[in-house]
Amino acid sequence: MRHKLFVALAIAAVGLALNAVTATAQQRARAKIPFDFLVGDKHLPAGVYFVTPISAHVIALSNQNESVTTIVTAQDNETRQQTPSLVFKCIGREHFLATVWFDKEAGVNIPKSAAEKEALRAMNGTPSKAVVALR
Repeated sequence: MRHKLFVALAIAAVGLALNAVTATAQQRARAKIPFDFLVGDKHLPAGVYFVTPISAHVIALSNQNESVTTIVTAQDNETRQQTPSLVFKCIGREHFLATVWFDKEAGVNIPKSAAEKEALRAMNGTPSKAVVALR
């Protein structure tokens, strides 16, 4: 009897794990970013990127043509966005990834890096934004 219960629980656990992997894979998105940019303190080249949620607060960015991958910890964004996109803060000649929107309900903010904080201190005015669609 215990053996049958153990087998049933093991099958249920595997089913839940497969559902979680499938849900994450379905949210993987592609973006063509036309400029070099920073995520945290990591400088990434322009190109085609795959954006994949690893968990509710961890996102992976992988460059399609180069073996460049970065993983970033994010924070919930309480506002709502209409379309899946990446939002960058443009400060001088630098672009800093600020927000990732997978859909209308799921958005996360990328914490400001030391480089972004320094650029904001040196700047006069408000940074502009660049938005890149996720597909």
